This record gives sequence, C-alpha cells and structure tokens, in this order.
Amino acid sequence: MPYFSRPHLVAHPSGETVVQATGKPAHMTIAIVLMHYLLTANGAPPADRWLAFRELPDGLFYAQAFAGHAEGEIAARFGSDVAAFRQAAAALGGQPLDLADASYRFQALPRLAIAVLLWAGDDEFPGQARVLFDAHAGSYLPTEDLSGIGEWLAHKLAHA
Repeated sequence: MPYFSRPHLVAHPSGETVVQATGKPAHMTIAIVLMHYLLTANGAPPADRWLAFRELPDGLFYAQAFAGHAEGEIAARFGSDVAAFRQAAAALGGQPLDLADASYRFQALPRLAIAVLLWAGDDEFPGQARVLFDAHAGSYLPTEDLSGIGEWLAHKLAHA
C-alpha cells in the first residue's frame, strides 16, 4: 500500500506494517492510517473537487488547530519563499496545480489526494497556506486521520 508513493506492506490479520524498501516497521501513526484506510475505503472515485479541512465530516471541530499546525507550519516556512516551496513540493512528488501563487497535488493514498496552496506574503500581509482534500476523502479515512496526513505532509514539506 503506497503512502505518499512510498510502498508499505500491511500483514493480515496481524496488522504489522513495514516499509517495503527497508523491511523496518512503519511509524505507528502511518500504520494506523493505513489500517484505517483498509477498513474504511469504500471505493468512491475521486471527486476532483477540493474541500477545506473545516468542510470535511466533523472537520469544523478541529479546523482551528489544523490551520495552526499544518497550514501555519507551511506559511511560516514558505510564506516569503515561493521558490523553496516549489522545490520542496516537487521533491516530495507533488504535481503542480494552477491555484494560488503556487500549489501542488499529492497522492497520499490510492484514490486520496491532498492539495497544498501557498500565497506569498508581502510588506502588508504574511504568507498564507491552505491544505485541501478531495471531496470524497471522508469515504476513505476518518477526519482525524485526514488531519494527521495533512500535518505529516506539512512537516515533510517544511523540512524537505
């Protein structure tokens, strides 16, 4: 099962999850997301329509925290350096989109895409970032797991 294009093996029925390339155990949060995906995914085709985190099922409850953690980390790191954002996103396998000042689409899991949008800051306004989810994301994972995926991606981008 690919997690951001990195193959993982999930054993049945034990649930033991390893990174395919190394054979080492996957990080616990990734293992949980993969197991939830296998239990939750209903096969809905991608909607090709983006939703903000707050628009996901029960997303409003955690939207402010998600904005601070995921979107805030991206804006703080790249709000004044769009070129560095483009470089980090491409290095993580992002596909360019024609949204915002710079934006990329990431294939988190099969049939589950995430987009990251960045607007550069200037002398008057700080940079802003948004993490968007395919409208059918709730057909694949609970919102809490989607939050974790968004925060994981933000961290990887900021430290690429």
